[in-house]
Amino acid sequence: MTEFNEDKKIYCRRLGHEVPFSYCAREGIDMPCRVVFQCWEGRMSIDLQLEKMYTPQQMKKLHAPAQPKLASLVDLIEQAKQQRNQ
Repeated sequence: MTEFNEDKKIYCRRLGHEVPFSYCAREGIDMPCRVVFQCWEGRMSIDLQLEKMYTPQQMKKLHAPAQPKLASLVDLIEQAKQQRNQ
C-alpha cells in the first residue's frame, strides 16, 4: 500500500474521468463518496486519511452497513411529507 499522494488520481466510474482522493473524500460535502473504499482499496490507507477529516461519529456512520434502497426511499418520502406539513 502506498503513502497518501494528493497528486495521484484514479478513474471514477461514476463520473467518467479521473479524480483525486480529495474529491472522493468530500464528494458528499459532509461525507465521502459511498464507494471510496472500493475505489481506493489497496492504493492507500483510506481510514487514516478520512480520520483526519471526519469525527469518530462520522466514521462510524461511514462504516455502517448500507440501508436497502426501498427503505431509504420510504424514509425520503416520509421526510418530504413531514416538511410539506410544517
